[in-house]
Amino acid sequence: YITLNKMDPALWEARNAARQQILSNQQNTHPIIVPSVLSDPHPLIKATMKRLMKRNAPRNDKGLRSVPAEVLHLEVTPSVLDRALLILDTLIKELTKRSVAVRVDTQVKRTVLDFNGTAVTLKINEQIKEIPHVVTEREKKTLERYKRNPHWSSSPRYPSIPRLDYYPTGLLTITLGQHPSRRWKDTKLTPLEQRLGEVVE
Repeated sequence: YITLNKMDPALWEARNAARQQILSNQQNTHPIIVPSVLSDPHPLIKATMKRLMKRNAPRNDKGLRSVPAEVLHLEVTPSVLDRALLILDTLIKELTKRSVAVRVDTQVKRTVLDFNGTAVTLKINEQIKEIPHVVTEREKKTLERYKRNPHWSSSPRYPSIPRLDYYPTGLLTITLGQHPSRRWKDTKLTPLEQRLGEVVE
């Protein structure tokens, strides 16, 4: 026979109360409606839109438009920029209602949320698929040309050949915090627009 130890009633009650609270929070997560058109955008969204929609907008090492030292921290391709701005505008307006301040910290190059004396970083980025780079014929010829030149001469610098190629997926991720962090992603069944209630709770 196996003897089961009885759980202390007080401990059982505490665990049950915690479980019920989690279920209650999940049920009380109110959906946030993301409009189909950007209307009366938040000032931070206006500034970000103006900066990132320029044809010559800066890009990071993965080819995504991003200027976190100047505007909101987005890392996206032009094809999803409108959607990312719409989601972020909705999120910022909802956070503002909850007395959460949103600002761009130009020194640390981050977007920061301030609430209850706590600062948490915010980022929305496009998910990228990384594929090992296959050296092209042109790159091979450039490399061979470099090797034929004496290194002491005025030959060009060693050719820069990428190790990886980056392919945008069109899927977005919202990240809060750094170490540790929490993430909400687009999925096949649930787009990010339907998860903003989870983010603000």
